[in-house]
Amino acid sequence: MLDLPPVMLYRADGTTTAYSDVDASWTSSMSGASKHFVDSLIAGTQPDMDGELAIQTLQLAFGVYQASNERRPVDPSTIETAVSPPWWPIYPSKP
Repeated sequence: MLDLPPVMLYRADGTTTAYSDVDASWTSSMSGASKHFVDSLIAGTQPDMDGELAIQTLQLAFGVYQASNERRPVDPSTIETAVSPPWWPIYPSKP
């Protein structure tokens, strides 16, 4: 999306380290996450992203939308329903 490496480490002293060799494609991340989840089910182990972390991740994303929509700070932990930007969906459903 930006002309930057997918991962950049910013230090307090102002220096940065760029990591360009990280696969940042959406397809790869979804494929890897799905594989990990299924492997965890088969192995009977806890996946890296449990239900609580998944909820917190959605609350953060929805909090960004809500803060933008309302032009005010939002505490992501207070989000209990889905929130979309005002322009979504791009193509409204037909009645």
